Amino acid sequence: MSDNQPYYKDYFKDVLRSAEFINYLLFLMFFIFTLYNLFALTFYLIEGLGQSKIITHYINNLSAYWAVTFLFLCLSIFEPINKNKHSLYGARLFKITSFVIVMTWIVLFIFVSSSFIGTDNSINPIILMTVTIIVAVSGWFVNHQIAADNRRRGHTLNLLLQTRLSSEFQENSRFVWETYPRALYPTIPEDNVLCFFSHDKEERKKLDGSKIKAVYAQIYLLNYYEFLAYGIISKNLDNELLYQTIGGILEGTLVKSKFILRYKIKQQPKAYEHVKALHKKWDKRLRYEESKLQSKSQKVNDNNHTPETKD
Repeated sequence: MSDNQPYYKDYFKDVLRSAEFINYLLFLMFFIFTLYNLFALTFYLIEGLGQSKIITHYINNLSAYWAVTFLFLCLSIFEPINKNKHSLYGARLFKITSFVIVMTWIVLFIFVSSSFIGTDNSINPIILMTVTIIVAVSGWFVNHQIAADNRRRGHTLNLLLQTRLSSEFQENSRFVWETYPRALYPTIPEDNVLCFFSHDKEERKKLDGSKIKAVYAQIYLLNYYEFLAYGIISKNLDNELLYQTIGGILEGTLVKSKFILRYKIKQQPKAYEHVKALHKKWDKRLRYEESKLQSKSQKVNDNNHTPETKD
């Protein structure tokens, strides 16, 4: 990728994917309230239409209506952005969004506080009760989503620790890399894979026992990563934590399994569909991060090799 724009688009796609149904519902409420505010203001400005009780009530509590509208927006976007705050660009957007939200609330609080006081200098009980309920519900909602996100990360971390301590997983990984070392076999050879899946006994005999066990072990690893990929897509596992820990390992596993995947998909088109989709998403980010590191390294080298000027 030559610039930031393509990956920015992918980042916002990740934000949309991480949003729950309730986030979309709250954004719909924000959209409805925004339309109502705009229509009410329009009717108020049109001569003769702004005299109704509804419009009069709206104008008297204008700031409160806009505060509620902004609250719906905050609740709809905060948690999806919070979920992606550890990803590339995520921290920057999270800080900017948080700053804008806080500053906007300060401004709105100043204006909304004037709506609490009626013409007789008494607090409007309906507005006070509404604002109290909204603040209580919004606090519970944000806390609930953050707690769910923390549980998801905790569950993912426990799964990674169990994998690290799993003797079966470690044994299968070791067996693959010992039989097909990376330097000699970046990919398990196609003829080995075809022999392994062959129904002809004589054809299978061309593979020695260690290679047969290694292909079995590689299929075991593929099934494990397919399970992880489905966990991410179903939002039961944390995408960012897994990307930071096994992103490169997954890429190496899929390169190693190129001909296994080709054979399996030919036999069953939906085979390993989740791990393929996850790799497509992660690979784009890996390529982007590698290009940024290379350009940064190149700049450092250029600076180190800058010839000194003579007086």
